[in-house]
Amino acid sequence: HIDAYWGSKKAWEALPEKLSELPRFTDWDTVVPIDHGYDESKPESELTLEDMRGAAKFRGGECLSEAMETGDWRTKLKFKCAFGHEFEASPRLVLEGGHWCPDCERKSWNYGQRAKVDPFFAQVWDPLHEPDELREYPKVVSELDVKEKKEEAHMGNSSIDTDSRQTLRDICRPNRYALDDRFVLRDGKKHPFAVICPGGGYSIIASFIEGTPVARKLNDLGISAFIVYYRVRRKARWPHPQEDLARAVREILERAAEYGVDPNDYSVWGSSAGGHLVGSFGTENTGYARWALPKPRALVLIYPVISMEGALPHCETHDNLLGPHATAAMERAASIDRNVTADYPPTYLWCGDADASVDPENTRRMAAALKAAGIPFRCEIFHGVGHGVGPGTGTAAEGWIEHAVEFWRGQKHTGEE
Repeated sequence: HIDAYWGSKKAWEALPEKLSELPRFTDWDTVVPIDHGYDESKPESELTLEDMRGAAKFRGGECLSEAMETGDWRTKLKFKCAFGHEFEASPRLVLEGGHWCPDCERKSWNYGQRAKVDPFFAQVWDPLHEPDELREYPKVVSELDVKEKKEEAHMGNSSIDTDSRQTLRDICRPNRYALDDRFVLRDGKKHPFAVICPGGGYSIIASFIEGTPVARKLNDLGISAFIVYYRVRRKARWPHPQEDLARAVREILERAAEYGVDPNDYSVWGSSAGGHLVGSFGTENTGYARWALPKPRALVLIYPVISMEGALPHCETHDNLLGPHATAAMERAASIDRNVTADYPPTYLWCGDADASVDPENTRRMAAALKAAGIPFRCEIFHGVGHGVGPGTGTAAEGWIEHAVEFWRGQKHTGEE
């Protein structure tokens, strides 16, 4: 079901091309003042905790803070919304910014339900909508998801590399396969190349942390880089992301001469859920051999999700890829450590021992599986490093990209005896 904001397609087509040609609003007598739930005639310097309690109640919730300095509009207070979510916000953000509960807007716009319990919001919703209009509008990606991903990456380290300009592109990008070839070295020489799969729990492609910053550093080392945008969320059911990675490698190889890359010297890099995707590229059931592609010279797994079994998996990654009701057989087939064979590519992998998002045991299990299969590998676990740090600048993991490239260059080329 789609609601036409302008009423109809005909009405939309009748809109003038220029904003200046739109009819000016003149019905000022029909404007209804909005009640903000507190005495707005008071000077700002007299705002009290009782004012904030009244404003919170008028929004269907309550102010949980026990104290507030009179006239302090900047210090955050604690609130609870009508749906039971607790959060913090400053009086200015609530009263003047119009913000309220961030959790309510995380997964959907539940305007109809909100108007039933929030008198403040009902003032603007009820006059324009029917009482039974309660449909929710799901969000593809929440601004909070991106905010938390960036905070997770920084972990108090202001030097962590992120690409702020890439953030909006990642949020707004359509959920379909795409290959970003902006980081191909075009100097007339033939270069090795890396295929990069950023993470994001199979919910978002976080290239702004684990794609473009890594690609730029690889360029500095004389390596061309490609970033794969694979299908996520509802379209991420196994093996759709694996198909997208295989498609990317095939397209690059088919255009190797155009891109100026060496088809016999490539590696595949993946972080977090992207690490799971890249790890699967080495297996027999969803890897390079299944797609009749040449074996990569190396795989690089960055704080990867490896296992889909038991209590170890990252829940978001597991459910997006396999669904919440996956069978044991599906989970085993999608667990990388369970599918390492003698033909698995040489692998560099690392994680931080302070990773609170993806259990470091994933990396340890993968290292054990590689060792048992006799596969060349290098595993590093960095002290005090958490999840989502990308290049790791300013952490104990800084330099891991150079370590990975050194490992890659130490392996045999495709077809080399």
